[in-house]
Amino acid sequence: MSDANLVSTGMTIDATSMTTAAFTFLGALEDDSAFTITAAGTGAHAITLGSKDDSYTSTSSGIDTVTATAGVNTISTGAGADVITGGTGVDTITGGAGADVFTYTGITQSNSSNTDSITDWTSGTDKLAITLDYSAQTSAVTVNATVGTARAGVTVAQDNFSGERGQVIYDTPTAIFLSTRTTTTL
Repeated sequence: MSDANLVSTGMTIDATSMTTAAFTFLGALEDDSAFTITAAGTGAHAITLGSKDDSYTSTSSGIDTVTATAGVNTISTGAGADVITGGTGVDTITGGAGADVFTYTGITQSNSSNTDSITDWTSGTDKLAITLDYSAQTSAVTVNATVGTARAGVTVAQDNFSGERGQVIYDTPTAIFLSTRTTTTL
């Protein structure tokens, strides 16, 4: 989709009749209208949302790959082992029954001011894929990419960090992943 296709009107796309075929949608260039997308079937759908408050709902058993851009998005996928990348807005993400991967490639995608909500995180099944970009670093950096045991309370969680970058601990009362990349939450 090009930004010139819609002007503040929005678009609803129903791809539920595509029972075996994969549905691909690229809406990243659209910045003044919202998309409401529904999918189903067994296809491996590839969806890139636009820059407004978009919605993607799928009951697909295939592997959905969903990429949020900007906006306050609502993403709900089906039973497949889906890959969902959060955008720069406050996203609400439900991965469904599969062993899902929730991906964050930059600190702007979910932080203390734009915190995403993963509504159905399943410990031991779902995964986080976090990119730590140290390309501008001029000295050595130690990265300890470990996920610590969930803790009840931010202070208790912070007390369990070793101080090395890359550690993640889930704070159970606030449902927030805390990371030692900086003092920022994911």
